[in-house]
Amino acid sequence: MDLTVIEHGNQRVLMTQQLAEGYETESQVITNNFNRNKERYQLGKHYFLLEGEELAAFKTTTQIDLPLKLNKLYLWTDKGTLLHAKSLNTDKAWEVYDMLVESYFQPKQPLRLTPNELILSLAQANVVFEKRLDSIEASQEKVSKAIDTLSKSNPDHWQAVMKHQIGRIVASTGMAETKVRGFLYRDLEQETNCNLSARVTKLQERLKKAGVTYRKAMATTKLDAIAHEKKLRLAFEVIVSRYVAKYCDGF
Repeated sequence: MDLTVIEHGNQRVLMTQQLAEGYETESQVITNNFNRNKERYQLGKHYFLLEGEELAAFKTTTQIDLPLKLNKLYLWTDKGTLLHAKSLNTDKAWEVYDMLVESYFQPKQPLRLTPNELILSLAQANVVFEKRLDSIEASQEKVSKAIDTLSKSNPDHWQAVMKHQIGRIVASTGMAETKVRGFLYRDLEQETNCNLSARVTKLQERLKKAGVTYRKAMATTKLDAIAHEKKLRLAFEVIVSRYVAKYCDGF
């Protein structure tokens, strides 16, 4: 809907003909609805009535051709167009009314800033951006720490680290892996006064009760048993580190 903008009293208005064309009805229908419900319309709120010199002045400023013999002109405000939409109560009228409110009566004004206001606005936006960036970085750091903590406490991850260190000892000494593990487990039992074989048996029973398959539960190793107890994990790490330092030229 392409409308020529008309203003009166520093606000946008529509002539009866424009309103009728938009609502897809006749100008006379608009006039009749107004006459039947005149008590609901307030001059200056819903419409303006131009006559005499005021109408003559309007004719000289508007870009719309008006009949020369026209002696009375109604101009409808946004609130007036609403009342006409209610009177017509058609889908088209309501559709056009919504469009008029959004694009004609309340057009979005471009943001106009002075150079100083623009600089201040950009500076404020930059401060907000930096704060959000700091917040994001802090959140990422928390996530990283959480993941790191989780990894360290995860038995599978811990075992992977220990297996890697044991592999280094095997490669440096040339001994069989089973023999290296035997020395490590022996030292752990002596230093913590624990029985790893008994720990393995208890872990197997817990796994079977938890629903783990018999085959998987029976495949449990001494390293699995160590991984499930924090005290044994810490002691085993010290022992493995001692072997690495002795046979692998440090960590």
